[in-house]
Amino acid sequence: VLLISATARADIPDYDPNSQAWNGMASFVGLAEGIGYQVTPVAELEWDKLDDHDILFLVYPLQRVDPSRLGRFVQAGGNVVIADDFGAGKDAMAALGLLRADIGSPRASSYYANQPFAPIATAQGDHPIGREVSSNKEHGVVTNHPAALEQIQGATVVVGFEDSAVVAAGERGTGRFVAVSDPSIFINRMLQFGGNVQLTSNILAW
Repeated sequence: VLLISATARADIPDYDPNSQAWNGMASFVGLAEGIGYQVTPVAELEWDKLDDHDILFLVYPLQRVDPSRLGRFVQAGGNVVIADDFGAGKDAMAALGLLRADIGSPRASSYYANQPFAPIATAQGDHPIGREVSSNKEHGVVTNHPAALEQIQGATVVVGFEDSAVVAAGERGTGRFVAVSDPSIFINRMLQFGGNVQLTSNILAW
């Protein structure tokens, strides 16, 4: 797993793969390694060094991800997860057939601790990534100020709200991709929720 996250700028301390703080990703790294993956945090992409054994995990990228290179990587058998709400991943998501919309607040049936910034997304359909992720609003995926995936083409909605998707997955050529409209699902604080842990495990397994 090559983990690209927004850790290079001092003004954005979120998503540090080595941090045990609430907004770090040490829990994600531990979860992935527990499954059997080797996690390699990298500051920037070297496309020519990637192959079809790699999982590229992009979390809130601050530099534009080249859509054509990402598309070729997946087409050739690479696997990519792009988790972004308000970063520079919008063009890459569009190249995969997904419109990332910046919404005020989704239409959710439930909110964690009744907080409007923490809508709970639920499993949709029977995709493997949604396995054991509850379709029950009380035990779904807790989000935090999520964006939304809309106008989805060539991918399957896995987790979402009444009016939009949070997680969508698809296949191109011999590769697979997962798009997530809320990268904070993967930070330490959010991986304290069972539905978020199950979702993360399922994404890595798929």
